[in-house]
Amino acid sequence: MDNFLGIPVTVDRSSKRYFIAEARGIWPCKRIVVSPHFLLMHPNHQRAVIAHEAGHCKNLHMEKRILALPFLFLVPAWIQEFTHDQEMEADEFAARAGYGLDLAEMLDRHTFGESQFYPSNATRSSRLREICNEMATA
Repeated sequence: MDNFLGIPVTVDRSSKRYFIAEARGIWPCKRIVVSPHFLLMHPNHQRAVIAHEAGHCKNLHMEKRILALPFLFLVPAWIQEFTHDQEMEADEFAARAGYGLDLAEMLDRHTFGESQFYPSNATRSSRLREICNEMATA
């Protein structure tokens, strides 16, 4: 996949740290970078992860994080809420693009607890299933 919704997608084979995919850059130089781990995933999960990262790009999350940097020192507790909300917003973007259940399934296969920057995968998966149910009954 060379791009998704006009966002370039590239593979970073040289990174020494573990990641699956990341949205990088700021407008107009946004891109989605995937790792070799991503390439081992089921194609449905790959598309779901890419849709999630596209949600970060389309919702200007990196730009908002840069603007929020001063608050990191003034109100550290707010940063966690802010970044968790961004993750959930990117998940919702993927769900509305048709990849919600695939993303929920992928999250269920990788158990990660809550951290400062991410809600737990269980929380994210549960919310994705709620969104998909709401969309199905609308």
